[in-house]
Amino acid sequence: MTTGGPIDGLVLGLPSIALRPYVQRYVGYRERAELPLVRREAAGAFVVLILGWGAPLDVIDPRSRQRSAYGVDSFVAGTFDGWCRTETVGVGEGVQVLLAPLTARRLLGLPLVELANRAGVVAVLPGGW
Repeated sequence: MTTGGPIDGLVLGLPSIALRPYVQRYVGYRERAELPLVRREAAGAFVVLILGWGAPLDVIDPRSRQRSAYGVDSFVAGTFDGWCRTETVGVGEGVQVLLAPLTARRLLGLPLVELANRAGVVAVLPGGW
């Protein structure tokens, strides 16, 4: 766990060996942003599932408002071929799970094309997430 700056706590976890082909890692976090915190998130080959609570954030694809998610605490972001931006203010806590794309397809019940280059609210996913 680290302290100082906007990150109050960070815990990295590896899944069991049996799950590693499907889940790369888990990250638990707690961060405090008294002023707006803006990050540029690098493109990645994994699907990011954030299960959060606390301060909401915006996940913005600068190329398309329709592929962005605003005011969310829990969301899924598909594989991106470009960077996206996150913005938040306040105290946020959560768990980030990095999923292999085919794992996300089976778990979330969505075709991969619907996850690519977009972020969506977990609450509106199929199956009543």
